[in-house]
Amino acid sequence: ESAYTEIRRHGHSADNVVNGVMKVAVPATFGVLTTIAAFLPILLVSGVSGQFFAAIGWVVTLALVMSLVESKLILPAHLVHMKTQVHEPGTGNGWVRFQRRFSDSLFRFVDRVYLPSLKVMLRNRYIALASFFGVLILSIGFIAGPFMRVVFFPDMAGDFMRVDLEMNEGTSSYVTQDVMDHLAETLREVDHDMQQELKLEQPVIRTVFSWTESETGGGMLVELHKTEDERLGTKEIERRWRDQVGQIAGARGLRIGGAGGPGGDAPDISFQLVGRNLKQLELASTELEEAVRDFEGTFDIRNSFDGGIREVQLRIRPEAEALGLTQQDLARQVRRAFFGDEVQRIQRGQDDVRVMVRYPREQRTSQAYLESMRIRTPAGDEVPFGAVADIEMGYSPSTIRRYDRERSISVSARIDKEIAEPGAITKELSQQILPRILDSHAGVSYRVAGQTRNTQELTAELTTGMIFALFMIYALIAIPLRSYLQPLLIMSVIPFGTIGAVFGHWLLGIPVSLLSMFGIIALAGVVVNDSLILVDFVNHHRKSGESRVDAALKAARARFRPIVLTSATTFLGLAPIVFFERSLQAQAVIPMATSLAFGIVFATLITLALIPTLYLVGDDIARLLQRLGGNRNPHGMGTPVAGS
Repeated sequence: ESAYTEIRRHGHSADNVVNGVMKVAVPATFGVLTTIAAFLPILLVSGVSGQFFAAIGWVVTLALVMSLVESKLILPAHLVHMKTQVHEPGTGNGWVRFQRRFSDSLFRFVDRVYLPSLKVMLRNRYIALASFFGVLILSIGFIAGPFMRVVFFPDMAGDFMRVDLEMNEGTSSYVTQDVMDHLAETLREVDHDMQQELKLEQPVIRTVFSWTESETGGGMLVELHKTEDERLGTKEIERRWRDQVGQIAGARGLRIGGAGGPGGDAPDISFQLVGRNLKQLELASTELEEAVRDFEGTFDIRNSFDGGIREVQLRIRPEAEALGLTQQDLARQVRRAFFGDEVQRIQRGQDDVRVMVRYPREQRTSQAYLESMRIRTPAGDEVPFGAVADIEMGYSPSTIRRYDRERSISVSARIDKEIAEPGAITKELSQQILPRILDSHAGVSYRVAGQTRNTQELTAELTTGMIFALFMIYALIAIPLRSYLQPLLIMSVIPFGTIGAVFGHWLLGIPVSLLSMFGIIALAGVVVNDSLILVDFVNHHRKSGESRVDAALKAARARFRPIVLTSATTFLGLAPIVFFERSLQAQAVIPMATSLAFGIVFATLITLALIPTLYLVGDDIARLLQRLGGNRNPHGMGTPVAGS
């Protein structure tokens, strides 16, 4: 656009194209570099989320690098060889006349509406600045209040579903296999019902692969036929399948869901209770489990405390000690009788065959055989088992979980994110429910886990990265502007760019998520790029002797058309994705496109109105600091000033 403006003024030539390009080459280059700097921190994120972010970050970074080559070398070469036709008023075809009318209307709008409005805003710049801050605070309230949903890790549709089944300890392998068969049968019923109801030409399910990990666990991997129909997404199939399966007796947990996503397979909410008293931990975990169950939208609630495996516990009697028997002797003889004692090893090829001596199988099938066995004393005599030992039935934990040398129990759940927000539930549990539970169970504390902990760790990594990115952006902007204050003014408009993104999410009913952040980062790059070029134009006008107000007005007039065209073309380019794309694969892109599309509309107002306002406010601050420093001949923000 800068080259086109130069051609219109001075005619078409290679020198004029080069002059137009050079006017914006430096600030435009550094504007793109600031966008690259904003995306670099997401390349350093660790874990499963880091792999997802890296795919986006590298594509954006490489595309921006190539855009520098294209815009600074290839595009000017095309402009030199592209002849511009000049038509006299009233000549040309209908399309040419429409273009001329549109261009003239745009310039009339600038001269009759935009510039007079900007003059009023610059005269009342502090009122205008306060108004922008008011709108920013309102958008923050939208997110913090009940008007918008915030889901950090959204559920993403895919072509695969995964099932994880966990039965209670001691469950027979036959029972586990029956449950797996029941899951497969109900899946076939769901597939058949959806074909009949939606009048589909092919099955919804393509392949099913199932396995058993142990006697008490199993899983399934389900591949769906690729489709663009949102009615056939994993969420709908999961809902129907879960309703069809119903309650499974003896199941500790059943997870049905998509096979991955930016948040990994971690549960949506998870709390780890820690303490030394196992009984208090058990009671606290039960209360927390019931509290989680009371929230709307929670399902697949799991408590890691399983009660343990039922076992026979032996207690030696005091009179047995008089016979020379100890607890160790009692345990060793019972073990040899029922488990066996190795008496020989036979080498057969590469294998060892162990010869075990123990009671026959039919004498090891009930507790009665234990009670009727005889115990040998050190003197060689045999006494009845009941005379030297007592039997108690108890439970032994199948697994012992510890955190920082203390026993721990985890309570987790998944959340239907179309109904509830994981962050809101976690906040209420942490601030209201858990303190009340812990007050009644001494010695018990908690820590967050699952996606909540992933969110905290990811937020900490992104915060550290963004601090570094902001420092890089400041340094990159300061190089072409040669000022310490002006980069801060340009960077101060980045939060204002999120206003349009928030409004877009609210208008379309899309929850703000981690995916929205990528669109906001790209939006920040557009705002910084346009603002940097505009401020550079203001500085050039001031160096030529213009007053600061006239310089701001002339720069705004010169940059109005390219900024508006950039915003309009970007919005229209993203509109098909935002408004019309309904495919399952596009659900990960829509939040990003929404942030950028709606944000850039408001960013146009920010660049054309807020930047000139901030420029004069910054100049006021620089003049004040210079007067306080004793300099009676201020120079604004490092740029020579003529007039006021």
